[in-house]
Amino acid sequence: MRRLFTAILFACLTALPATAAELTLGCFVRHYSAEHLAARPDQIVASIWLKTSTFLFPHAGMEPELIHLAGLVVLTARQGHVEKAGLGGQVLDAGLFCHPPNQSHEDWVCSIDGDGGAIYITRDDGKVLVFRTQYLSVGELENDDGTFGGGRVFNLAEKPETYVIYRLYRVDDAVCDARWPEEVEK
Repeated sequence: MRRLFTAILFACLTALPATAAELTLGCFVRHYSAEHLAARPDQIVASIWLKTSTFLFPHAGMEPELIHLAGLVVLTARQGHVEKAGLGGQVLDAGLFCHPPNQSHEDWVCSIDGDGGAIYITRDDGKVLVFRTQYLSVGELENDDGTFGGGRVFNLAEKPETYVIYRLYRVDDAVCDARWPEEVEK
């Protein structure tokens, strides 16, 4: 069910144009070299894809509401806490709802419902997207039969209660679409 929800985020949403004040819509990617990972033994991400999109959510008898979403796919590194947990070298994902800056936060915030954590987008110039997170659950929250309790979940932060920053680069949307998630080369 979670995989279906996240796949819908990536494949079935109608992207709408964004203004400069809004979140850039599209695909952002980063692949880390073996040398980069070797120099940072706590790093847990080998590759990361983030696709932002919008859709109009219909309300009965009301105007549709514009919803911002982000789909995140991670190829975990074979090091750090993901390797210790037996999750190194795996492709895991998360679907997030994004909210624009307001009185309570100055950045775009993309979060998982419940207590799944969040990312804070601190830079978005259309070409580079930078986000930070202290806690974001990535992985299989559900078992194959749809019940909760799947064990393939990790925190995207490298160390507990410490922010980690990810810098991603804008690429053609087809890159994210082609890499959804089982198609990632390990």
